[in-house]
Amino acid sequence: MKYIKQLLALFIVTTVFNACTEEETSYAFQNVSAPENVQATFSIAQDDTGNVSVAPTANGVTAFEIYFGDADAETATKVNPGEATTHTYGEGVFNLRIVAIGATGLTSELNKEVIISFAAPTDLVIGTAITTNSLEVTVSPEATNATMFDVYFGDVIDEEPTAILVGENAVHEYAIAGEYTIRVVAKGAGAATLEGTKEVTLEAPNTASAADFIGTWKMASEAGSLGVGPGIGDISWFAIDDQGVIDRACYFDDAYVFGADGSFMNILGVDTWIEGWQGGSDGCGVPVAPHNGSIAATYIYDESNGTVTLTGEGAYLGVPKANNEGELPNVAVPATITYNASLSEDKNTMNVYIESGAGVFWQYKLVRDEPSPIIGTWVMASEAGSLGVGPSVGDTSWFAIDDQGVIDRACYFDDTYVFGVDGSFMNILGADTWIEGWQGGSDACGAPVAPHDGATSATYMYDSSAGTVTISGSGAYVGIPKANNEGELPNVAVPASITYTVSFSNENNTMNIYIEAGAGVFWQYKLVRYVAPAVSPISGTWKMASEAGSLGVGPSVGDTSWFAIDDQGVIDRACYFDDTFVFGTDGSFMNVLGADTWVEGWQGGSDACGAPVIPHDGSSAATYFYDETNETITITGAGAYIGIPKANNDGELPNVAVPSTITYNVTLTDNNSTMNVYVEAGAGVFWQYKLVKE
Repeated sequence: MKYIKQLLALFIVTTVFNACTEEETSYAFQNVSAPENVQATFSIAQDDTGNVSVAPTANGVTAFEIYFGDADAETATKVNPGEATTHTYGEGVFNLRIVAIGATGLTSELNKEVIISFAAPTDLVIGTAITTNSLEVTVSPEATNATMFDVYFGDVIDEEPTAILVGENAVHEYAIAGEYTIRVVAKGAGAATLEGTKEVTLEAPNTASAADFIGTWKMASEAGSLGVGPGIGDISWFAIDDQGVIDRACYFDDAYVFGADGSFMNILGVDTWIEGWQGGSDGCGVPVAPHNGSIAATYIYDESNGTVTLTGEGAYLGVPKANNEGELPNVAVPATITYNASLSEDKNTMNVYIESGAGVFWQYKLVRDEPSPIIGTWVMASEAGSLGVGPSVGDTSWFAIDDQGVIDRACYFDDTYVFGVDGSFMNILGADTWIEGWQGGSDACGAPVAPHDGATSATYMYDSSAGTVTISGSGAYVGIPKANNEGELPNVAVPASITYTVSFSNENNTMNIYIEAGAGVFWQYKLVRYVAPAVSPISGTWKMASEAGSLGVGPSVGDTSWFAIDDQGVIDRACYFDDTFVFGTDGSFMNVLGADTWVEGWQGGSDACGAPVIPHDGSSAATYFYDETNETITITGAGAYIGIPKANNDGELPNVAVPSTITYNVTLTDNNSTMNVYVEAGAGVFWQYKLVKE
């Protein structure tokens, strides 16, 4: 509430007479007098500006001099009769003096005490906003009658305030997380101020990356892990309790899987919690589309905003009904949902919330689910004893694979058993596997035979407490296809599911399995986790660099003084510079020359472009071995080469025989995109090449 401006005027009218001396003319008897009835009209602005308008009046006046009383050695403000003047005061008490001057110079005065007071600020509100995932705070104060604010952020001793005007914000970034008291002083036009404080709590910025979300998550099986309320941290409207965790066990085993490839899956199993709006009875039941995990979905984590966006109709975190538009079934099923998500310091707890309508905050606590040790790709261990059968566990005296058997059954030992994170299972057998007589084979490598060819869709269930894995899907198996819980094929029907007993060792990289295929018949397998070979930096397609000096020969490495390709040579040999040298990830090597290449005289050509000449035409199967330690590449295969075909370790063709292998010295530069190669083709003869990766 504003205070009404006050003007207290003490009226003192003084008539000043000049004393007469003997030399002056006396006007006492000539009806001469000073101005009379000196008055003034005042107008005080009601906007806390301090502006005061003064309009003096008097009888017998010719001019006015006004002294406002707020400055030392003040110069009078002259005002003509009938006019007004305006002056701006600060807050305080002032003696205003008006001097009325008559035609004869006689004066009269009017003195008034002027009191100026401004309305103090009221109704201070300190608005604060914490920038997502940072230690930055924005303060936005408001107050009635305020003209400016001083903001103290509370993290510095003897802090100098940050001054801002009305409508402005003060932004500050703290050095460390913690609790701080922000103090704001609201200032008005006068001396009176209004002060307020507000506590803020800053958490360390979330340093999570998208990679930190990769994995399988579940709702924390604890009271308070699921709830809803009017604000973040407030789940007073509903919060799961201990009994609720027990009653909803079918829900708390649901998995939320963030894939390394950006995929997202809801894995609900055979049942989950079904609410009334889904057609259920607020109890466990079969998952209901589209919230049954059947639709392909993806996710994106926004590090700057700390949000996870799921894309895919029916994909969700927490409860399916809560989304950015509201709650199902009151809104349409959304194609995307964005959640605020943060991870604990150890990256094993995810706190999630979503505002599903104004002031309705669903909040979840998820914990990382330790991945099942069985997830991944497995192969039979390529070693004696990894496959066998006997009368008891640990006894494979009836049959055990030996070293020669591992070699003979190479087509079997490269088969893979893939346990997916989504519960899927696959037998991947490739073009051939071991086919026994009962399958129509001859106990030898052959094309896979249905239904044991991996074509059937299958799933698995790993029971860690029982130490078993159950494969469901006709024809799906681990180890050998004939052994199952009923006996051995073809003496029993192909089962729809098989349960194996499993144990893990070697940091979960070895899986030992057995199955009793009939009374006292124990098939036993040792599988190892498949690790894809590292991709060599050499792998890929390379060409000679189309530049002068990329091909040459000389007496030492770095010296191509005997011959070096020049710019014209690059043009003339375009048919050569488009040849490619292909290093496969599988260790294969190819010279891909196209319809023509550079054919020299010793090859029967005329040192010009022509059709490739055997054996240097790329037709021979070849391989390579890259020795990173010694920086060498060995090409194996008659006629395979790098650079030019004639240079090899024994000399130059046609002076030596075509070698079956050639070893080159190589160095990689430019982030492994440039390969510098040389080969000593005879003592002191160094052929040198520069290749670039396509």
